[in-house]
Amino acid sequence: MLNESRSEQHKRNSETEAVLSELTRLLAHPKIDYSIGDDPSAIPNIYIVGCARCGSTVLHQLLVKMLDLCYPTNLISRFFYAPYIGSLVQRLMSDLDAKGELLGNQTSINLNSELGKTKGALSPNEFWYYWRLHFTPNEFGYINVQNHNQLQAFETGLNEIKRVFGKPLLLKGMIANNCISEIVGPNSNDIVIHVKRKLANNALSLLQARKEYFGDISKWYSFKLPGNMAVANLTPYEQVVYQVAETNRLIENQLNKVLAANVITINYEDIPKEINNLVEVISARTNAEIVDKIPADFAVSNSLDAKNQDLQQIELAIQAHLSNLGNPYL
Repeated sequence: MLNESRSEQHKRNSETEAVLSELTRLLAHPKIDYSIGDDPSAIPNIYIVGCARCGSTVLHQLLVKMLDLCYPTNLISRFFYAPYIGSLVQRLMSDLDAKGELLGNQTSINLNSELGKTKGALSPNEFWYYWRLHFTPNEFGYINVQNHNQLQAFETGLNEIKRVFGKPLLLKGMIANNCISEIVGPNSNDIVIHVKRKLANNALSLLQARKEYFGDISKWYSFKLPGNMAVANLTPYEQVVYQVAETNRLIENQLNKVLAANVITINYEDIPKEINNLVEVISARTNAEIVDKIPADFAVSNSLDAKNQDLQQIELAIQAHLSNLGNPYL
């Protein structure tokens, strides 16, 4: 997504990018002789997939809050080129900071975010820089797995995080919606969680993201799709409906190639009543300890108003294209 097309508050900071580039040059290829932790290769990964604005971020935050997992934090993400070093730095600054001189052992995860971005050093991060380090993004913004060496290098870095923390690793995998079956593999013990949101709700949220991110509802937000040129002349309302339905179709085609026992689907609207069951299932599958409960006042956000003109246009778009969408989650 071109930096110049973003609204001012969402543009990348050029100085931050320069510092990251210099650290990458200095630290990206150290010769590592692991002396901490056991072989983590048997510890599973948990991937969250779904369409943009489906509720993946709040689910990510809830799972981090309720289960004893490791995950790429905002701090570790700054070391995307050297995750073993980043994880050691975080452990030193947080878990081992008993006197609170640095970050302290912060265990409270807030459930706030802005377009998928969280605040706080220990809050979960999408970790897209790491994915793009190992896989070249295609024309749609997704990554492509081109060979086994790429996969091996990718898995090595994830294992480095698990080596330091010794826990199952939770990641957002939306950037691999198109190839998650290759990331997970047919014989893996990894888990894939597909978050789905009602079509009108998800489409309206995408439209709102276009307004916030670009200040222009005509500009496409998030990952594109094969056949995107075919919808270039559609209205923004029709485009976001297409985006939700076809992204979920893309994911489902991928998940059909993954061992069925390793796939979990949860609807965003059902998270308040289903999250405890989901946490128990993940705990049983991964041996991750349950450490917290869902906040008593937690509720999902669906700012739908029947008088909302955008919603009315989206519902018209859904009806107009329903026959082409198969059976979306309405």
